[in-house]
Amino acid sequence: MHSVHDIASYDITGKGFDKKIEQIVRVCHMNYLIYIDRLIYKKFDFHVYVSLKSSWRPKWWEKLKKRSGYSPHTYGYLGATDITCDDYPENWEILLEYLIKHTDYTRLAVYHTKWVDKNGKEHQGGFIHGDYQNECNDAYVYKVVGGTWYRDYQIERR
Repeated sequence: MHSVHDIASYDITGKGFDKKIEQIVRVCHMNYLIYIDRLIYKKFDFHVYVSLKSSWRPKWWEKLKKRSGYSPHTYGYLGATDITCDDYPENWEILLEYLIKHTDYTRLAVYHTKWVDKNGKEHQGGFIHGDYQNECNDAYVYKVVGGTWYRDYQIERR
């Protein structure tokens, strides 16, 4: 797992990013996630992580992976981060609650994953994608089914 406290955890390439991207990472993602990690650990005794270093991805990386290059992860606007936690299948609802309460993300997409390891053992996990893209200055939680996002409910903030 990749610590929310380490700036390198937000760079999927491992090559670093320019100062503008680094500032967006720190202000729009890292500061919130460090705060949430501290709150959750103090109250529930589990940690929050950046999932697979999946925050900033350069367009060339997206293209290399046969993607469009227009993902919010390319930081064309304020970027995106995929966030997970210890024992995600048990703790994802707490993580989502804290992301809603303590960030300004306008889209939170909840992913649940399953995989089988080389020994045939099944595992469950997942992550929550957070970004700032929206259509009408609104915010929603999305459930993800088969890779497709479906609006689940609107986020109400003060």
